[in-house]
Amino acid sequence: MNTVLTSVCLIQANPKQVVKIQTALKGFGHAFNYANNTVKWSITSKNTIETQIYT
Repeated sequence: MNTVLTSVCLIQANPKQVVKIQTALKGFGHAFNYANNTVKWSITSKNTIETQIYT
């Protein structure tokens, strides 16, 4: 399984868009941290991971 730790892209957003983007990215960050803290690192089954996350 490959893991992407960083993604970079150049965008030109107005201040209103920046707030929305930052809010969305914080939400993704919280979700990823939750998944990382909830699922054992040794589990590779997609179904097992989804079960642990969504229950």
